[in-house]
Amino acid sequence: MKTSTKIILGAAILALAFILTYRSINQEPSDSLPKYMQVTAIMENSGCILCHNSQPKMPFYANWPLLGGKIKRDMKTAINTIELKSLYDSIASGGAIDTSKLSKILTVMEEGTMPPLSFTIFRLGSAVKTREAEIVREWATDNKHLAKVEED
Repeated sequence: MKTSTKIILGAAILALAFILTYRSINQEPSDSLPKYMQVTAIMENSGCILCHNSQPKMPFYANWPLLGGKIKRDMKTAINTIELKSLYDSIASGGAIDTSKLSKILTVMEEGTMPPLSFTIFRLGSAVKTREAEIVREWATDNKHLAKVEED
């Protein structure tokens, strides 16, 4: 077998493995779950809490040269923008929802800006799919009665 054939075959096998892994990981939550559980599953699967948390856990690659500085800056920006752990806990427990945080989440769902590409490259399956964004919007619309204005 020629070297070029081996390279092409190897690349095709790697591409197939990548596609199969991505498809198996990037699944929206089951429709049989209650909406609030679907929303918390989306937040978990997308990695929202990893960065938007007052005590973020740095990924192993945050210490790599060239990448580490950007990752640390992005995580600092994330927590300075919005802290989501308390919102996640409120959703999971059926508690009151901070309207300003909910508004920000709905905005990024509409714009498709979270999670950023630099995050999804290293964390396969974390991209929010169209159906997942719809689930979050549906849940937010159905639960406006839970909303409260967060007091600082």
